[in-house]
Amino acid sequence: MGIILIIAIFLTLITHASALTTTFTYKQGDKGDYLKVYFYGEVGSGTVTLWEWDFNSDGIIDNTSQNPVYSFPVADTYTVKLTTTFDTGVTESRTLNIIMKEPDLEASFATSVSSGEAPLQVNFTDLTLGVHDSRWDFGDKSPKIALQNPNHNFTEPGTYWVLLTVTGINGNTDEYTKEIVVNYPSPVALFTADQKSGKPPLSVQFADSSTISYGKITNWNWDFGDGTSSEEQNPLHEYSQPGNYTVTLKVTSDYSRTNTSTRTNFIIATSGITASFKAEETSGEIPFIAKFTSRIPANIEVKSYHWDFEDGTSTVANPVHTFRKPGIYNVSLTVTDIDGESFTVTKEDYITVERKAAGNEVWVNNTENTNNNKNETTGLNILADSGNVTKMLDNPGTEFIRNESMRFQNFFGEWLRLIMEILGLNKN
Repeated sequence: MGIILIIAIFLTLITHASALTTTFTYKQGDKGDYLKVYFYGEVGSGTVTLWEWDFNSDGIIDNTSQNPVYSFPVADTYTVKLTTTFDTGVTESRTLNIIMKEPDLEASFATSVSSGEAPLQVNFTDLTLGVHDSRWDFGDKSPKIALQNPNHNFTEPGTYWVLLTVTGINGNTDEYTKEIVVNYPSPVALFTADQKSGKPPLSVQFADSSTISYGKITNWNWDFGDGTSSEEQNPLHEYSQPGNYTVTLKVTSDYSRTNTSTRTNFIIATSGITASFKAEETSGEIPFIAKFTSRIPANIEVKSYHWDFEDGTSTVANPVHTFRKPGIYNVSLTVTDIDGESFTVTKEDYITVERKAAGNEVWVNNTENTNNNKNETTGLNILADSGNVTKMLDNPGTEFIRNESMRFQNFFGEWLRLIMEILGLNKN
């Protein structure tokens, strides 16, 4: 009886296990995704609790989902193994050889630019799918090359048809062509002048310095900004009226390519003599020595200079002046040219002169020194006021007295006079 029961259980297990079946199918991606493969796990009966995929036969589980997507490095034949585990603990394995195909060759490429001026640098990108060899013909009689993504420099103007020929691993080929247009280059307009400012009539020699990389410049058109023009390459022009003038040069090549350069306020014809000046330093303690520099346009011939420092004058071009008293000073410069025309420039509050620092002050008892003299020991100037204590400053050329005693006496005497008037004691 026991033997019969064991046999019955064994047959039941075999029957149930034989019903637990899994399999899978696959599909290769489209042309743009031909290296991707889509897998689909299928169950005949039973409940699968674990899907384990090995896509490259290396014994390593690559994915554990039922319907995975896997990207292979190249289109080839691969052995894929699926191992499934059921809720009963039973495992099952299926192995299948999948065959991936290279897509049909369809040559294509992109370019960084499709047109431009010579010399034109173009970067090419091969967009052909699948494993293939690339061969390029740029249509400009340069050697053909076998790079996948080349760069090419078109040096001559013209229209070029670039041909890409691709060859697959099975020997199948395809071609793709694209037009590249290389235009004649434009010139670059440039110019200079021998002088940019001066007194009218102002004669200016203009010089063309324009450049071109292919061909030559054949025409020049100048606009001098005063209503006149010229077609000379290097014209000489005279400005008869004062003003600021904008100059424009347009150049044209032998292939009718043009370029224009405009320089705003390039020529300045002044109404007469002008001048300016500056000082190396504009503030300091007495005695303050200031060094002045006049600035006169190069085209003006100066006949005379006259400086006014408020505490003195000068007639040299670049004077050095000593300010000996504290204060704030205006400075003026008047220049006169050889024609007798004058121009004056004034800078207000330009120079600031301060007293010496407190460390140079001394106190003296005027009862011991009753005369104005110089102390032989200290070298300080002393201005005495007999009977008072006076604070003096070591400022050469400056006589400054601060008499604290006299100030106090005047203050006390005024109050005493008022009190006496109130009491009627002042008879005067």
